[in-house]
Amino acid sequence: MIGAHFDTVDGSPGVDDNASGVIAVLAVAKVLQKCTFTHTITFVAFDQEEKGLLGSKEYVRKALEDHVNVNGAIILDMVGYFSEKPHSQTIPEGMDQLFPEAYKMVAGDEFRGNFLLSVANQNSVGLSLSFDSCRSLYSSDLKVGSLVLPGNGEIAPDFRRSDHASFWDAGFKALYFGDGANTRNVNYHSSTMHWVR
Repeated sequence: MIGAHFDTVDGSPGVDDNASGVIAVLAVAKVLQKCTFTHTITFVAFDQEEKGLLGSKEYVRKALEDHVNVNGAIILDMVGYFSEKPHSQTIPEGMDQLFPEAYKMVAGDEFRGNFLLSVANQNSVGLSLSFDSCRSLYSSDLKVGSLVLPGNGEIAPDFRRSDHASFWDAGFKALYFGDGANTRNVNYHSSTMHWVR
């Protein structure tokens, strides 16, 4: 399953959060329409992510009720803000201790906001490794910082703010991809929110 939420907060045009994710889902669907797969790939746009992940919680509830096997979900949330400017990416306090390798990657590039963030929980490590393997094969120039959170990410609640958390909590494998939200986009959830800097 590949998904993104299409709602935004009041007063924001929702350009990066989350028109960028919806556009990415549509782009992936367009690319993959020419391919044949053994398994079904579902493309989903969720509503009410900003009101507590309500759309994805309902999707997961219905999948469990109907015994639908979700082998993995890829959630795209805020993938449009990019900057090569040094110090355009901030790191929340304590992240250097929790994720030293990721911190070293960002610090080594002068804290530029020029990468996507991939976040998995412990149950989704295999999905994360598969993505990393495919990325190195098909798109090695795509810069991704990968994090794996213990459990369902309870130690870092900021990494549970998108629809992937609904899948984690139900026991499904899921990856979150984003541009860092308010750690990068200075216009996060504002009326001036835009794509790139």
